[in-house]
Parts: sequence; structure tokens; C-alpha cells
Amino acid sequence: MADATKKYLNIAIITALLVFAYSCFDYTKTYSKSVEPSSFRSFTTSGEGKVTAIPDVANFGFKVVTEGGRDISSLQEENTNKMNKIIEFVKNEGVEAKDIKTENYRIEPRYQRSECKEFVCPPPEIVGYTINQAIVVKVRDFDKIGSILSNSVNLGANSVSGPSFAIDDMEVARSEARDEA
Repeated sequence: MADATKKYLNIAIITALLVFAYSCFDYTKTYSKSVEPSSFRSFTTSGEGKVTAIPDVANFGFKVVTEGGRDISSLQEENTNKMNKIIEFVKNEGVEAKDIKTENYRIEPRYQRSECKEFVCPPPEIVGYTINQAIVVKVRDFDKIGSILSNSVNLGANSVSGPSFAIDDMEVARSEARDEA
């Protein structure tokens, strides 16, 4: 008799749990229908705006690479003189100082390795140094691009990158696109 009672009790508990779960599900479904989406305080909008802008600046990278012996100070002086001539020329062409930025300055040793004799290798010897100095120039007057490029090379720039054309103030274009949207 005890087994039969346990069996009926288990069935009653399972039935009660199923009724409770169904009631919760039904209540949730009914509640979600009773709350209107318009009663939520929200605001949604979307839009699309397109603006075409013409690049107004050309960016160049100029690098002066100087290689020489062990006298770093004379190498630095030579490298700096070349770069200063380039910067002076670029400024004389109408480029403002704010549009000329140093991007990199690096001094690296150059090594000479000797042959290994009978499994003994002597340490490499520093035979000189290489100095790299790089600037980035933002040119706003496109008529001056050719002159700046060729004369910078003539004044000592031995590595040039660019031009890369860009829009100087992207916020103006973004604002116009927002207004159009």
C-alpha cells in the first residue's frame, strides 16, 4: 500500500508542476499582449546621407638615409643639414610648419662579421652607422606638388613615399552627410 501511495503522490506532484509551468507560460503570453509597444518611452530613427568630397591635401613622406663610418656626430650633422634644407625649401613653397612632422629618427650600427675559424667565431665588429630621418609633409596647394617632390630629392631625400590624397577635415563631410540624412 505504501508503494501505491508513493506512486499517486509522485503523479500528483508532477501534475502540479506541469499545471504551474503552463500557468506561468500562459500569464507571460497574456502580459506581453497587454503591454502596448507605444507605452515604452523610446525614439528610433534612421537615415542615410551620402556626400562626395574632393581631396584637399596630399601627404608625402621624405626620408634622408645617411651611411658612414664610426663618427656618429659627423653623420648626424650631414643628415640633419640635408633634412633642414628640405624643410626650409618646403616652408618656402608655402607649407606651414604645422603641416611638417617628424615621423622617425633612427641610428643603427652596421656590422662586419668575420669568418669563423675552427668553431671559434669572433664577435661582429661595428664598422659604421646608418642614420634614418623621416618627415611627413601635408601639401595643400596641389600646384606645388611636382616642385616639392623633385626639389626634395635634389636636396637629399633618398626615399620618398606618396602622394596620398586625403580630405583634411573629415568632420565637415560627416556633418554634411548627417544633414542630408
